[in-house]
Amino acid sequence: GSSLENSRVGRFRFWEGRKNWGRLREVSRDFTRLVCTHVEIETKDDFEDRRRIINFVTAFAVACKLQLRNEKDIQRDLKALGVDLPYQDVANIQQAPHMPLFCQDVMSDYLAKQYKGGRLTDYQMGVINETCLAVMSDRLGSNERLNNTPIPLSYVLQLRFFLMLWLLLYPLHIVAYYGWWSILLNNLISFAVLGIESMACEIENPFGYDRNDLDLDSYVEGFYKDTQAILSRAEFEDRDQIFDRSMVQSLSRSLHLEEEEFSKSLRMQMQQLGELDAALAAGATTP
Repeated sequence: GSSLENSRVGRFRFWEGRKNWGRLREVSRDFTRLVCTHVEIETKDDFEDRRRIINFVTAFAVACKLQLRNEKDIQRDLKALGVDLPYQDVANIQQAPHMPLFCQDVMSDYLAKQYKGGRLTDYQMGVINETCLAVMSDRLGSNERLNNTPIPLSYVLQLRFFLMLWLLLYPLHIVAYYGWWSILLNNLISFAVLGIESMACEIENPFGYDRNDLDLDSYVEGFYKDTQAILSRAEFEDRDQIFDRSMVQSLSRSLHLEEEEFSKSLRMQMQQLGELDAALAAGATTP
């Protein structure tokens, strides 16, 4: 019972961490999509500012990962992903006492400037703050709570004491029923119970480098791929051909006409070849 209880706590912490990272990825997509959709781009500087702030979304994810692992070398991870941020931005993030909060401050400052410049309305500003930045803070805080609150040592020691006591006394109970077979049975039971205990201890902190920990590196790579895909569609010159219904229908009709003309031309060529083959065959049979 004590081993199963410890396992239940470990599974809860592992699954809670997984849900938090999944939610962070969802809101990163929402933030990128809302910025790319609602912020008007008028100058080249606006274009560069938008690209910079989308890269800060990935930087936020990398900073969260490093914060949970008590690391600071964000430049290494951003370079490995290919995130294009100015050197000064990377240096500012790395020097910040709390790197994820600094990234959020930069994103908040960008939104405030767009609002003051008239590119975002009150409602749009509120939606992005409430559904994206606020959720980022909440999920980051949840991960930090899991990371900074280990299972109390006294609780773990008490469970392990009763577990070892049970494993020592249990063979005395079964030996009268199973005889020499109790040795094999006891080994199997001990292996199962101690395995569950070991598993629970391993997944207590799911943010590290162990094989059974969450794969934070692949999660962060997913952040980068998702945000860049949304940004690339927003920057595509002929994006109306993808999103606008009338343009899509017009292109579909033109492509259909081209396909029909190609098919007609191909049929005429096949007919001409057939006539040529018939003429050649007739000429070959003539004496």
